[in-house]
Amino acid sequence: MLKRTNLVKSRFNLKDFNSNFFPVAFMSFFVFAQIFDGVNAFGIKWVSGVLLLILVAFHALRSEKVITRNWFIFTLLIGFLPLYGLFISSINGGLNKFSDTSQLSFAILLFSTIYFHFGDNARLVIKIMVFNLRLLSFLIIAIFLFIFFGDYYPSFFLEKQILIFGEREYGGTTFNLIYFISSPLLLFLVAYDSYSLNNRVSFFKLFMLLLTICALFLSGTRALIVFAIFSFFFVSFWVGPLTIKFFYTVVAFLTTVLILYFYPDVAFSMFSEANSASKLSYFNGYWEILNNLKYFFFGQGFNAHTWSAEFLRMLSSVGNQGIKTELTYMELMRVYGVPMGSIVIILLFSLPFKRNVSREYQWLKPAMLMYLILAATNPYIFSSNGALALGVYLGFLNINKRVGSV
Repeated sequence: MLKRTNLVKSRFNLKDFNSNFFPVAFMSFFVFAQIFDGVNAFGIKWVSGVLLLILVAFHALRSEKVITRNWFIFTLLIGFLPLYGLFISSINGGLNKFSDTSQLSFAILLFSTIYFHFGDNARLVIKIMVFNLRLLSFLIIAIFLFIFFGDYYPSFFLEKQILIFGEREYGGTTFNLIYFISSPLLLFLVAYDSYSLNNRVSFFKLFMLLLTICALFLSGTRALIVFAIFSFFFVSFWVGPLTIKFFYTVVAFLTTVLILYFYPDVAFSMFSEANSASKLSYFNGYWEILNNLKYFFFGQGFNAHTWSAEFLRMLSSVGNQGIKTELTYMELMRVYGVPMGSIVIILLFSLPFKRNVSREYQWLKPAMLMYLILAATNPYIFSSNGALALGVYLGFLNINKRVGSV
């Protein structure tokens, strides 16, 4: 017969369940939604953000303070920039038929990630993100295998507009394009796997790294193919001792030489003028816009596609029917002005070089730098996966600050 004390200890504690289950569930739901529903195709992207905001409000009611080492950039991204952009837009008459909402929605999603700054939530959400990115890599490889060995067509994902599927040809060689909206976030997974393998070599870790690299390669864009080949060397150079840095520098150089020797047409085709022409041609448009001193110092604000003849001319010159270009950092200077845009860019690129970080999470720093480099020619930062990447990273930089528990 069990003693009464054992019975008491084994009883279900509703208070502990509430204080642990819901935060973990809501953070897991948020990460899953941003990775697998970045376009809100399933209607869970914003629901997950609202649930995190409820947790933030709950902590605020309990008078628990959020202490963050990076309060300036966090406040700048979620508060000042959206308000400033709206203010400049109103002056320029750009609030009519308002549709340029990406940076506003980004600010809301990023604000919800302030919950990652409580206690050890950052450690937990990093594990959750790695798990979900692992699922994404498995999904990409599974789709490829079903297509390769059968007649599978990923119509479900295409209908939901979370997948771009097809083939791309470089130098006469055909590459698969299985590109999910959140595929750029696989840079964080390849950094995690690279760091794990450098930390302790094992067949399993090598196998997982190769799967992640394959998933990144199968995503099919030029930048992701290049990062798939060289990201392991980059991360190893970052986290390794001096001898390892030298070794991987030599290996990366030899890899480049071998690619140029055996696949010169592919390499040169990827970076040919024809493939880069549209993005390069934008610079003439930006030069025309920023030649206006008003726009140079204060920017055009949001929604410029509804009123700016110069901006519309730049978009139409390359057949862009959207509301902005893919050049993230040039867009920052156009929207907010060169002085403010430059400050934001410098602050973003300073993040991977913060020193107050525990060693076990060093892989996040090269991952963030690769993501920021990739975002230079792709509109990733001010999106759902950008909010997740920055939210997790800013929480990680705060990881040694002890505040409220989960």
